[in-house]
Amino acid sequence: MKYVVQQAGWAGAFEIAGLALRYGLILLIARLLGPHGLGLYALALAFANGATALAAFGLDQATLRFIPYHRVREQSGEIVGLSLFATILVGTLASTVGLALFLGAPGIEALWGQPGLSNAVRIIAIAIPFTALGQVWHGALKGFQHIRLAVFLKQIMLPLTTIVGLLTIHLIRPGEPISAVGSAALAYWVVGLISLIYVARRVRQIDSTPVYQPATWMKFALPMSLEGGLLFLVLWTDHLMIGWLLNANDVGIYMSVVRVAAFVALPLLAVNAVFGPMVASLHAQGDRATLQRLYSRLSWCTALLGSCIAIFLWATGQWVLGIFGPAFLAGHLALMILIAGQAVNSCTGSSGLVLGMTGRAGWRLMNAAITAGLNVALNLLLIPQWGIAGAAVATAVSLGTINVLQVIEVRWLVGLSAFDWKSLGFKADPVADIGSEPEVIA
Repeated sequence: MKYVVQQAGWAGAFEIAGLALRYGLILLIARLLGPHGLGLYALALAFANGATALAAFGLDQATLRFIPYHRVREQSGEIVGLSLFATILVGTLASTVGLALFLGAPGIEALWGQPGLSNAVRIIAIAIPFTALGQVWHGALKGFQHIRLAVFLKQIMLPLTTIVGLLTIHLIRPGEPISAVGSAALAYWVVGLISLIYVARRVRQIDSTPVYQPATWMKFALPMSLEGGLLFLVLWTDHLMIGWLLNANDVGIYMSVVRVAAFVALPLLAVNAVFGPMVASLHAQGDRATLQRLYSRLSWCTALLGSCIAIFLWATGQWVLGIFGPAFLAGHLALMILIAGQAVNSCTGSSGLVLGMTGRAGWRLMNAAITAGLNVALNLLLIPQWGIAGAAVATAVSLGTINVLQVIEVRWLVGLSAFDWKSLGFKADPVADIGSEPEVIA
């Protein structure tokens, strides 16, 4: 438990700083470009995330699971082979998907009916190779136990580089509506290159001939790829449908609401940053008792801390939205609804992570399919009637459904309880030495 607390403490600090930077980024875009500019940024990111989920092909989750798995078994050749296999395959797929998105941008603008969307999509399409490869290398860094570095790059370096780029472009061309999208594309390239340097350095330190197990890796990666596509629908359908059924202004208001509500999940994000590789390692070792103890203790922690943050935001939500500008106060009801959904997310702990890292990829795929279908149907039904509040209801219900399902499935399939009272007895620190090798950090 000591190691988890220490690493989660660092990861939590980076998550807090990262959320503050992302909140500051959204606030900066809202102030400089207004709801419409923020809406174009949100829609471009939605398309980028869909393309990334397709191009990553589940190999980001494969590196996260199998690198620690092979490390425990001292299978160094497989580690080198997986790193090369994932990089080459995803690089090829991402380049193809990025090109298709670039060429299809005018059609997307015509379908969504949002002026300026074509240029925004084309700019973000150029970054797709590094958004997808960055995901793979991010999983590899975590698998190598460079957890603080991985979280730093994603949560600190990415938004910070975007902010610097946005301010630079604004000085040159004030009010440029796609300046935020351009700065985001630049940030993905910068962070992707840094991730590549660290992963390549670590792989070169392994003196071993590559050993390839594509059947084993892809058996896990393919369901995770499908799940990634379905989770994209869960997380981004609301943004895309608001843009399609309403307008870019409403997308911008809704994105500010989503960013504020995300603070509720902060404790869970901090825990998941370090817990994923540990689940894979403990499962590979067959150390069920330690895994149960960690899973339960961390679930209690995320539930308590997440609930406290939710109560605070319920009380101050209108004031927080007012910082973005008067137009953003229209999202207050949607914010209250999304805070409730994120509270359920925090209270159900790392159940989805445990399912994936113990090899239950098929069950996660089924959960994602159910949730994606529910989310799309509810958004289509509720947005025309209730606007962005309807999108918030659809998202909150979908998130609540998938998280409750996963808690039940972890109990039934893996035999682990999220809230086991016996696990709260702190008699020893059985995992103090797990993953305790020196870590490189920027």
